[in-house]
Amino acid sequence: MIERGQYLGPRAIRNTTMGHRRQHRQFRLDPFALCRIADLGDAPVIRGLNPFEAMDDLRAFYEPIAAAGTRPLSVGGDHAITTPILRAIAGPGSPRGESVAVVHLDSHTDAYAVDLDSGGVEHAATWARLGVDEGTIDGEHSVMVGINGPHPALHLDRWAHDTYRAITLDEIDEIGVAATIAAIRERVGDRAVYLTIDLDVLDLPWAPAVADPEVGGLTARQAQQLVQGLRGVDLVGADVVCFVGRKDSEGEVTALTAAALMHDVVTLLAESASR
Repeated sequence: MIERGQYLGPRAIRNTTMGHRRQHRQFRLDPFALCRIADLGDAPVIRGLNPFEAMDDLRAFYEPIAAAGTRPLSVGGDHAITTPILRAIAGPGSPRGESVAVVHLDSHTDAYAVDLDSGGVEHAATWARLGVDEGTIDGEHSVMVGINGPHPALHLDRWAHDTYRAITLDEIDEIGVAATIAAIRERVGDRAVYLTIDLDVLDLPWAPAVADPEVGGLTARQAQQLVQGLRGVDLVGADVVCFVGRKDSEGEVTALTAAALMHDVVTLLAESASR
C-alpha cells in the first residue's frame, strides 16, 4: 500500500520540535557539544515520478555525505529510502568498503521476494532482502525487532527468519525488553550498525499516523528503551520512516514520538562519532 503524504514527514517533525530538544536527560550529555549536528534539508528527488530513478537521486544525495564521514539520520518517506542510503554508506562501492549490521524495528520484515521479471525490485517491502543480496547488509549480524500482525501467507517471512535474527512482539513480551536488548547486542557484536525504525512497530496510541498500521505494537517507552539500549555500539547511520503527517492526531502524537526517538538516535550517533 502506498500512502501519499509520507514525503511530508520531515516537515511535520520540524514543525513539532523546533529546537527544544537539546541535552539528553538519561545519558547526561549534550550531543550538540560532542560534534557538529546539522539539518541538511530535504533530499532533492529530481525524478520523483519514476521511483527507480528517484532511488538514484537519493543515493547521489547521500554519497558526498558518506564520503565526508558524516553519520546520517534520515526521515522518510517510506521504507524504500533505506536502500539508496545503504548503497551510499555501506557495501563494496562505499567509502566504508563493507556491509553493515542492521537493527530493524518494524511490524513487518520488509524482506519479501525480489521480483526481477516485473521490475518491481526497489520498494519498501524488499529493502531488507535486497540489501543482503547487494552486500550492503550483513544478514548474519542483523536483527529485526517487533515483528507482529496478520500475514497474507506465512511462508513469505521464511527468508527473513532464516537470514536475520527476527524477534517477534510475542518474544519480546515473553523475555522482556532487557533480554531483547541483550539479544540485539549479541547479534550485532562489534560490527558497524545501521538503525532503521518503521513507526508502525508502535501501537496506535503512540503512532496513529503511519502508512501500514498494526494493532498491538510496542509502546513508545519500550521503543525508547530498545533504542537507548544500543548505546556503545558503532552506530553509523539511521532512519525513521513511514510517517504520514496528514493522518496524525490533533495533538501531533506521531510527530512527537518520532522526534523523541530521533533525539535518542542523534545522541547515539554523536557519541559514536566522537569516539
